[in-house]
Amino acid sequence: MSIRIESLTGVFITNTIEHMRLDTEKDVLNAFESNILDEIDIIFYQIENLPSDLYSDNEKGFYPRKRWENFKKEKWGYKCLVYLRELKDYLENLKMPVSQEFISDVQEYHKKDWQRKADNMNFQFSHKYYGNYKNVYKHQKLSSSKIDMLAEGLIGLFFSKHQLLYRKYIEWMKNIDNFFCLKVKGEKVGVFEYTQKEFDSLRNCVDDYSKFTKFDRNSFVEFVRNVIYILDEISSSRLNNYVMQDEEEYVRTDIENFYNRIFSCPEGTIGIVRDEIDNMLWRAANDVFECYSFLKNHKKLTWKECEKSKGFRAFMRYRLNFYLSSKGDNEFIKKYVNSMLIETREKYGIYISNKAQISNQVFIDENCHIENCRIEDNCHIKNCYIEDEVILHSRVNLLADSVLIKKGSVIESDFNIKGAVTVIIDQGNNFQTNN
Repeated sequence: MSIRIESLTGVFITNTIEHMRLDTEKDVLNAFESNILDEIDIIFYQIENLPSDLYSDNEKGFYPRKRWENFKKEKWGYKCLVYLRELKDYLENLKMPVSQEFISDVQEYHKKDWQRKADNMNFQFSHKYYGNYKNVYKHQKLSSSKIDMLAEGLIGLFFSKHQLLYRKYIEWMKNIDNFFCLKVKGEKVGVFEYTQKEFDSLRNCVDDYSKFTKFDRNSFVEFVRNVIYILDEISSSRLNNYVMQDEEEYVRTDIENFYNRIFSCPEGTIGIVRDEIDNMLWRAANDVFECYSFLKNHKKLTWKECEKSKGFRAFMRYRLNFYLSSKGDNEFIKKYVNSMLIETREKYGIYISNKAQISNQVFIDENCHIENCRIEDNCHIKNCYIEDEVILHSRVNLLADSVLIKKGSVIESDFNIKGAVTVIIDQGNNFQTNN
């Protein structure tokens, strides 16, 4: 008799472990632990062997004390890997000397303290966690951090070491039906009835990754992460009266983690105290959460959909730039904001001036250029080029193929443009449209 499947993530993890040829829970745990610890050791050596021109005995040499302490205090194995990698990347991109004292401390810690800590490390693959990940009968929403851990810590690190198994695994993925089918020892024991839209979302994801001809761990991990996100969303959408537990805390944590990843500065070196920085990050996170709440209630978007939206990502960066710009006389901040504007445009195809006054209750969609203007509540814009001194009052929807709003124009409330047209608005009263 076929079993009832509630969790496609459970199906995926179960099938993936079959492809890993790991027979028991202990085998999975051992592989997971050893791969993470091996990767941490590699990063330790990379930090210890940074180019000598980064070292300095000068008192001005930078010691990343807070980041280093965060790593040492962390109790979870995969989180240790994340913290240590972020520390390495941060040091490699640092534009100032690193303290020789820090390098010596890392070497000493790696040689002594780390060995004791590694022997007593906690991993999120205890019996309870393992059962939850493989549970196909009940779907449990996965946080972004757990999806990252499964994609990289379990699957990515394993297949990077077993590339013969990787090739067979990718061939298996190319048959999209396999994502909706549970097999145990080759025998089909359960099938999840999918829609064409759900099938196509996975097929597009697999087809995009199949363009890669050689194994690249970063690309593979990102691919697996996207697969799990899609499966997680499909499973969640099927649950009746589903309410995400602790949603506010979950989303806020993701937002805060995002800001901590994209903004860091050598503490005490840029003339701004830590409390000022924390306050700016906190205000930006609050604004972004309000924007998400608006999109959830008015556009029925999930947090995962917001995360994937280029416009929402650009808005998150804009909000941080907006608050940082209050310290515009600081050279570090000025350079950071300018580089972030360029990076956001290159990465997402969206430019938002840090001087723009934009409500949190907006939906900025793809392909927008927003200069120093004002956008009020409940506006939705897409394919728009908005010049300086423009005002969009409440409930303006600009969703045509192309909209240019020239300097000083004022768009009154409840104004809507949609469809395959090109529109130029000059001073709020002269319109040119091309079908």
